[in-house]
Amino acid sequence: MVVVLDENKCVEIIDFEKKRKTHLDLNAYEIASEYHHLFEPNPKDLFPDVEGWLTTKEGLFLYELSKKVGSGCIVEIGSWFGKSTCWIAQGLKENNKKNNFYAIDPHIGSNEHKKFVKKVGGTTNEIFLHNLCGHHLEKYVIPIKKMSWEAINDIKEPIAFLFIDGSHEYEDVKKDFEQWFSKVKIGGIIAFHDNNWVGVKKVLDEIDRNDYSEMGIIETITWIKK
Repeated sequence: MVVVLDENKCVEIIDFEKKRKTHLDLNAYEIASEYHHLFEPNPKDLFPDVEGWLTTKEGLFLYELSKKVGSGCIVEIGSWFGKSTCWIAQGLKENNKKNNFYAIDPHIGSNEHKKFVKKVGGTTNEIFLHNLCGHHLEKYVIPIKKMSWEAINDIKEPIAFLFIDGSHEYEDVKKDFEQWFSKVKIGGIIAFHDNNWVGVKKVLDEIDRNDYSEMGIIETITWIKK
């Protein structure tokens, strides 16, 4: 089953067994209170000072997931300045969660960021750490300054939530998904950011939806439940 949320407060539920689509207007349904801000026109951004391409609703989605995560760790592939990192860490902080949260990024930028990274001294690591410290979230994050494939052996525990937001080139997204998939526990969540990018979309198109019990979309995040 796939659940798709759009900005018009509508959900599209795709039942693959029955091969049919059902559209629900969420205005006609009572929404659980903990998710109400996903449906507000202008939800509050908790980290407006942290630059990044994550929308507030996407941030709130990551925040809610981290608040409810069960046993296992959280792994973020691609942190940039730490906007998504802050949202996830905030959820852990507020619910006093003890899950390890690994933020993996070499902090040299993807191909499209090379000129900018060069201007700030060749690395975004100091900016990333400054943003975490500025919001008092540093103790909830374990930074790993490596490429994702270099860091894979650093994670020894099962992953409850994997957020893939590194290079958006097709081969890189595919490599991140395939190499890290086996580390995600059954029932764990794998989320891909920027599903509107060609490389990310191509990987998602290749995923067999019938292999997963749940799947959904929050703006440009697509998630699947293993």
